[in-house]
Amino acid sequence: MSWGSSTCAARSCPCFDLGNRLDLGRTEASSRHVIVVVQHGERLAGLLVDSVQETFVVDESLLQSPPDIQSKTGPQFVDAILPLDGRLLSRLVVAALFPDIAQLAA
Repeated sequence: MSWGSSTCAARSCPCFDLGNRLDLGRTEASSRHVIVVVQHGERLAGLLVDSVQETFVVDESLLQSPPDIQSKTGPQFVDAILPLDGRLLSRLVVAALFPDIAQLAA
């Protein structure tokens, strides 16, 4: 499940293919891809993504419930959506992106 590893803040952390984690298929990494480091509690991980266009802070009152189309058996990766400038953005649940320790050992 782990794609590789990276060093961040003098700590080694696993890197995962975000597309593959979301069941969207494997990413063939190239020089245009980037690794975004996320943290949940004490756990750090790198996520291989196509690109990062912008980051911003959002007022919680603007978030809406996502449509009920997610798997009922697997992890819930999206907990809110945000309509913004004609786009529909998803807020990912960082904790759900981390595989279980048992999956890492497999």
